[in-house]
Amino acid sequence: MKYKPRIRIFDEGKAEEAFRAHTSDHIARYGDTVMLDLIDQKGMEGTLGSMFASISKRASKELKHVAFDFHKQCAGMRYDKLTILMDQISEDMKRHGFFYEKDGTVVQSQAGVCRTNCIDCLDRTNVVQSMVARIVLREQLIHFGILERGAKIDQYPAVERFLKHLWANHADALSVQYSGTPALKTDYTRTGKRTTMGALADGWNSLKRYVLNNFRDGLRQDALDLFTGAFVIDASLPSPLAKRRQTSLLYMILLMFTLVLASISMFAFPSEGAFSHTFVVVLFWAVSLVILWKVLTRFGRRLVDRPMLVRR
Repeated sequence: MKYKPRIRIFDEGKAEEAFRAHTSDHIARYGDTVMLDLIDQKGMEGTLGSMFASISKRASKELKHVAFDFHKQCAGMRYDKLTILMDQISEDMKRHGFFYEKDGTVVQSQAGVCRTNCIDCLDRTNVVQSMVARIVLREQLIHFGILERGAKIDQYPAVERFLKHLWANHADALSVQYSGTPALKTDYTRTGKRTTMGALADGWNSLKRYVLNNFRDGLRQDALDLFTGAFVIDASLPSPLAKRRQTSLLYMILLMFTLVLASISMFAFPSEGAFSHTFVVVLFWAVSLVILWKVLTRFGRRLVDRPMLVRR
């Protein structure tokens, strides 16, 4: 029920083993890899980032770990500072090149990739990937003689608009599937500017994500597990879905209880003065919120909508 659950690393040894197996396959498929790490470099994310960096260095010489504290660097909506990151990897992207063929014959192969990660590889990740795509597209257009060497994509408004909306729509499609809401930070992806209205929209979508994640996510996860084959149906066993808790009902009961408390606080405390009345109401609500928070954290697992298609 916490808005931002604490990050816990249970077994660094097993994590490194899994990381080595994964990156070994990744390098075999894509070659030289630049790993762009966008998570915070302090706090809970910082612990994970330090582990990510150290394991990357030990895993392979073909991995280049680039740490960029997205939230710190872009604080105050200074998304223009992302050019610092692009400058850091510009030579790597030139070395990677790009793939193309002509008349069925491979003329040039791509030698590597830029892989981007944040905590959930969604909002921050998409912003940076859209900038990487812009640089690669420019190099492709120059190579084929469509753009002159010194030209930029933003000199061609139609192409610029198409590219921005392509990546913003891409982010929204993935985000709706994963979190239930459109992606965050897409005002920058669509317009190239971070706006106050965009930040407010992000706040609203973050609140919606919290509600959906806690009270609707179990069914979504079950659907994904069935669709991808992660859970295989056994006709000889009763359906696990038959045991699904009515979490929405529990949530509505909790909400109605809170509304009743609100009504009581407004009408059940007659007072002689406005100050005393306000003080009693504020004190009552402060105590009520503390009790409510304790109940939510204590019985949270009974309230949330958890996946049912899990083999135990």
